[in-house]
Amino acid sequence: MNVQGQLIISLFILMIIHLLFLLILLKFVNKRNEESGPLIGTNLIGLSYFDDNKLTNFIDFTILKHKKIMLIVDSECSGCSGLMEKMSYLKQDTTENILVFHMLREDVDDSKEDALKNRIYLSPNVIVDKLNIKGFPYLIKFNEEGLITQKSYASIDVFLQYITNERIE
Repeated sequence: MNVQGQLIISLFILMIIHLLFLLILLKFVNKRNEESGPLIGTNLIGLSYFDDNKLTNFIDFTILKHKKIMLIVDSECSGCSGLMEKMSYLKQDTTENILVFHMLREDVDDSKEDALKNRIYLSPNVIVDKLNIKGFPYLIKFNEEGLITQKSYASIDVFLQYITNERIE
């Protein structure tokens, strides 16, 4: 076999190895996404949250009545800031079924206090321990009974799929 034939075979073998590596990596990333977040079927009713006065409340049917999607963001997350900015460009009727929770932070300085009015918060304890969320932004889709039907990290593409009612896998 000549040198050119050997090079072609070597490149072909390297391509196969590279594809196998990518498939293994993709499977690992998908498994990590499946393990993060609350279990499908988990009930959101009774989950504690804080209003902008930092008073404890609990999610009930009146809060979920006209909502279908929960978006959980962190003020120190650049992806969250970008997503929230993009949300502000969408029509109100597109985003009115989204319930946005911010991660509660105790270390907010007074200059930011006014910007934090009219927000609702989840404590880090609820986010990590009860909802098993390990990264932001995070989307949860739920039904009329408050049962989680879908969940995912919220890239802009995933967010757009959620608000247009496309199935997320």
